Amino acid sequence: MSYDEVALKVRRMREDMAQIAELAPTLKTDSDFMPHLVKCMNFVLYLLRQAASLAPTADVAEKGFTRRRAIVVGHLVRTQKLYEGYLLHLVRREGELCAILGRLLIETVTRMEYLLNARTGTFRHFVLISYRPEREQLQDLERKQRNRPLLPIEKRMLGSLKIRMKRDGVTRKNLSDNRQWDLDGKNFRAMLEALQRPAAAYTYGFAASSHWVHGDWRDLSYFHLRRTSRFYHPKLEFDDTDPRYAGPTTIVVLRGLYSYLKKTKVDPDRFFTSVVAELLQLIETLDAAHEETLHAG
Repeated sequence: MSYDEVALKVRRMREDMAQIAELAPTLKTDSDFMPHLVKCMNFVLYLLRQAASLAPTADVAEKGFTRRRAIVVGHLVRTQKLYEGYLLHLVRREGELCAILGRLLIETVTRMEYLLNARTGTFRHFVLISYRPEREQLQDLERKQRNRPLLPIEKRMLGSLKIRMKRDGVTRKNLSDNRQWDLDGKNFRAMLEALQRPAAAYTYGFAASSHWVHGDWRDLSYFHLRRTSRFYHPKLEFDDTDPRYAGPTTIVVLRGLYSYLKKTKVDPDRFFTSVVAELLQLIETLDAAHEETLHAG
């Protein structure tokens, strides 16, 4: 897509955003809000794709990113793909699947923002701790190899693992010696604290959404079972989606995208950064307006 085509797309996007902002005070029901929120979410998806395609210099655009920068870019691409899936399931009214993807989006965006401010050693540690499952696989395969010939599939697994370790600069000693499997020694709560996020971001965001990922009793009783008196029946239909699925998750994504554009210097003229800020403000307005309807109800 040429620059002129992108500029036209953004101009039309801004026009639609202005119309939605004018309508915001008149929206009263979920059915009023959802078409506008979905349109804005499609704008977000477009901006994520455009941001992921940007590079700080022509040389980087041609050759590609170094591993350190690629780790951050990879988080943005992952965010884009997760958000596309989130939007797909939202319009299909599959709330359970949105809930799962929402947790993954919180995790991915938060870690990306943390990495935007990280030291070089953090990126080396990120690669190393990614090998935690493979560390156990390596130990198991080597133990088997000492006691018997490896099966063909085991030989392929071991060979593939060693190739990837060599490619990533991870040695057997690195894996054996490492005792810290949290990035920079920080669990997710500590990572949020490092970003100066309020405690509620962990309590009501990341921690609360663990229900939907792990399928505990809260998840089963809310989404997958229907209670009748003292008994339960399977609930096979999906939970419907509403503006509470659209607004808060999109705000998290847009704040992360804004941070990415500012920190990576891929948008020096603020062409995309400015529209991301405007879209974030609009989504926050719509989310607050919908919250008011819940209070009024």
